[in-house]
Amino acid sequence: MHYVYILHSTSLGRFYTGETINVETRLIQHNMGHYDGASTSIAKDWRVFLIISCTDKAQALKVERFIKRQKSSKFIRKLKDQPSIIEDVLRRF
Repeated sequence: MHYVYILHSTSLGRFYTGETINVETRLIQHNMGHYDGASTSIAKDWRVFLIISCTDKAQALKVERFIKRQKSSKFIRKLKDQPSIIEDVLRRF
């Protein structure tokens, strides 16, 4: 199973969206600055905001790209508040 994960940093007031098979490990890596030059390396307070389960990597990458193309924290908050939107996105891909 693959997951699309959305992290939130309170110090930056920003979200980060990614894809992985292990959200816990990826969160630790982001907070430790494992990815040099990545946008997440500027903060150490990333927390999991939302996890979306996908059937496979191909679907997860499509969902991740779709969310990133929205460029909207408002949309990300809606995903959490209205799970039916996630269901619609998963059906689309």
